[in-house]
Amino acid sequence: MTQPQDSTSTGDHSVAPAWHRSLPSRWGLDAWLGGPVGRHAHPRGEFFDPARWAIGAAILTWVLTILRHQPCAHTGASGQFNRYQRLCYSDIPVIFTSSGMGRGGALLAERSVRQSPITVAIMAVNRWLVGHLGWVVGPTATDQQVTQAANAYWALSSVLLFLGFLATVVGVMLLGRGSDIPSPRPATSATTPTAAVVTEVAARTRRRSWDVFLVACSPLVLAAGMVDFTLVPVGFMTLSLLAWATRRPTLAGVLAGLAVSGSLQTAVVVLAVVVLCLRAGKLASLGRYLGPAAGVLVICHGVAAALSPATWKATLAATFGPQVGLGSLWLIFQDATKDSIAHVGVLSSVLAAAGLLWLTWFVWRLPRRPRVAQVALVALIIIFVAYKSYSPQYSLLLVPLAALACPDWRNWGVLMTGEVFYQFVVWGHLAGATKPAGSTVDAVYWGAIIVRVAAQVWFAWTVVDEMRRPWNDSVRAGYGDDPTGGVLDYAPDAPVIGALSTAEASSTTLERSTVSPTVKPVTPADDPVLVRRTWIGTRILLGLTLVLVMAAKDLSFVQATGNWDVKHFVNIARHGYADPLEMAFFPGLPAIMHAGSWIGLPPEVTGVIVALVCSGLATTALYRIGGAVPAMLWLIAPTAAFTTIGYTEAPFVAAAFWAWERARSNRWWQAAALAAVACTMRVSGLFLVGALAVMAVVGDGEKPARRRGSKRRIDVEQVCSRLATLIIPAAVLVCYVIFLHELTGSWTAWHQAQEKGWGRGFTTPLQTLHN
Repeated sequence: MTQPQDSTSTGDHSVAPAWHRSLPSRWGLDAWLGGPVGRHAHPRGEFFDPARWAIGAAILTWVLTILRHQPCAHTGASGQFNRYQRLCYSDIPVIFTSSGMGRGGALLAERSVRQSPITVAIMAVNRWLVGHLGWVVGPTATDQQVTQAANAYWALSSVLLFLGFLATVVGVMLLGRGSDIPSPRPATSATTPTAAVVTEVAARTRRRSWDVFLVACSPLVLAAGMVDFTLVPVGFMTLSLLAWATRRPTLAGVLAGLAVSGSLQTAVVVLAVVVLCLRAGKLASLGRYLGPAAGVLVICHGVAAALSPATWKATLAATFGPQVGLGSLWLIFQDATKDSIAHVGVLSSVLAAAGLLWLTWFVWRLPRRPRVAQVALVALIIIFVAYKSYSPQYSLLLVPLAALACPDWRNWGVLMTGEVFYQFVVWGHLAGATKPAGSTVDAVYWGAIIVRVAAQVWFAWTVVDEMRRPWNDSVRAGYGDDPTGGVLDYAPDAPVIGALSTAEASSTTLERSTVSPTVKPVTPADDPVLVRRTWIGTRILLGLTLVLVMAAKDLSFVQATGNWDVKHFVNIARHGYADPLEMAFFPGLPAIMHAGSWIGLPPEVTGVIVALVCSGLATTALYRIGGAVPAMLWLIAPTAAFTTIGYTEAPFVAAAFWAWERARSNRWWQAAALAAVACTMRVSGLFLVGALAVMAVVGDGEKPARRRGSKRRIDVEQVCSRLATLIIPAAVLVCYVIFLHELTGSWTAWHQAQEKGWGRGFTTPLQTLHN
């Protein structure tokens, strides 16, 4: 059989090499169109312009979206059906019929209409249009007339939502990878007639991004596009990005204010612009952006507050209130513990704020300033993971930002798969179809939440990795900076915040900041992304296993994670060392569990959270010590199951690995502090102190080999200084012994507890060999 050869190997240079052609072209799917594009072809003209194809795809997607919701259109006032089972639920007609809108009730006077100011304005305009187009809207309307008006109201709303969707498609088409951003540029003089012609042609022609199909054909629009009016603020958000990219900060601010007035989550774009402008020192442009945005936001909320203060306050209270909503990890904890989580609104807000502060510091510390879409996307996923609820329509905010931040089909497919799977399961959960008969645990819905969060975290990690290694960023191919950055594109960093960056001080000039093509590629044996994905994959696998066990045995989360030694840690956290046998367990983990109870978290849940965080920290330390292979082998070991529940393994190895890493870096005081933390977890800390003492004397074994006949020189003063730091972890062990002596009057209370409770004692090496 003859193998197909590349055009360059056969001497045929009429077509482009295989690696330069698109995937459909390499598969031969373009043969019916005349074959692959020639090497010297000029891909311009209507056929190569994605505009008409993208708009056609958007129209087709929206038609399918409307048809998908047709089963939920009422034909009579008496007809009743389950919208959740038909997978076509929408707030739009439901609110119209249930809140009094169809009978002319004031929107802001109804406490049940808790919507954003822009959404309320849209609802009012649509209702006014329905009434003036001939449908009966008022106090005298019958139930049948209200139903007919609701269908007309829904139809008008679908047209408005399509305009928001179309604005998003056009915005991404003009902003995406490979497009020409029409922004003001310095005028260049053409020295020759040929140069003048080229300049004129380039000014008339404009490239548009084919990444627009990630939006125009998005399954999320098909799944959640008509749930409510979220597509309208998404369209405002995309147009605001387009205005910012074309260096129109005032217009961008107005559009951003409208977007935030419609959906609070769109404020992540404002946050991204603020953080990056502070790094670049573009304070004047930032002021022209924030001023109109704040003005529009204040006007919209001011009007709503003036018309109905009670409804406006109720809307804000629902946003930050104590109720746990659909789709959040908090819901799993609440259902598993059979108890409500106190102050969940405050807790989720604090966690989201902490994540955004970390992102701000991370962006300021990067060697190269990231793109606006990257920062906004990561901020949005941080909020989604930490927030107390996740309504299905929230996913629409991911559609344009994912296409702009990381236009990679594989990662986009992972994100879309997780989101669409959750979209289907959440309606089954609301319809009661996913919970087994007689079971109190909806494990299928829990699994869908975990899958969705995992897909979002996967995508966010990919974006973060491209922020850390910009040479892997496909948008920046060809030494580009930030095509959507507007005034930030090729701008130098500010002297103050730019000094936080670990890059060279090359930003003091106005040269283009490019990535060196000679950067050493990362090999699979030294790939941090592979390690992170292994950690995420193993945690997901263990989490799904836990969900299946809970579903099979009808266990709650606390029952499934509160077995074996976890019971002892929970008892110590709640009652102290009331049982002498529990003195065999060190107090570090119970103390953390007790602290978690201050914010309403059950000790078992706190133990799982600590285990997950510490397993990630331990993996990071092990990667820094030995590379990717040891870290991944540790993650896939069978005993890794104990690093996901309330055991001391995860916090101990996290502290121990980091203590070892800090000692290897000659940071002995840090190593001693970490070893002290390890000593609060397990008696194994004693052996860690011994190993660190050996390292303090002989080094870490990676020093250059001595010449034959030469003597090792030991700096006695340095060795003594290192050994002195180890007094801290040794003192922790001594303090625990003293503490037990104060409780029991015995210096061997720990040993007695081990011997009586678990039959453990000291043996000599000969006895060990004999046994």
